[in-house]
Amino acid sequence: MRQESNKSDEGSNVEKSLETAVVIFKQRSQISWKAIKQSLERITGISMKVILFAADRLVSWLVNNEEKRYILKEKILYNGRVLLGSIDSWDKVLHWEYIKIEARLSWIGIEGLPLNLQNMDTFQKIGEAYEGLLEVTEDTLQKSL
Repeated sequence: MRQESNKSDEGSNVEKSLETAVVIFKQRSQISWKAIKQSLERITGISMKVILFAADRLVSWLVNNEEKRYILKEKILYNGRVLLGSIDSWDKVLHWEYIKIEARLSWIGIEGLPLNLQNMDTFQKIGEAYEGLLEVTEDTLQKSL
């Protein structure tokens, strides 16, 4: 555990730069984000302000690169023998590529979709982006060009 008092309590005053951003991944859905954040702060001694980025990850901006390097030494987060998650440096490609979307059955409205794209093939592709199309309403199917 870090002994020196180098806590970043400024939280909201931290400049949000991708250079100092880290991403915290949750390994199990039943573990709360609060527990993960508290464990990381306890292990590193650095107070963090975190923002939910996706269902399985948080993003945090640190005060400087020194804090970032220090926190990144904790690649895997455990609470005792329980795996909580992992932490990694921000990478635009990596962190946008495999985002899990936490969702429930819901309607999706799309404005400005050209008429020639309003068909089952397009709806299927959009649905696949959200882990599966369940149904298209009958009145939508009956519309024709």
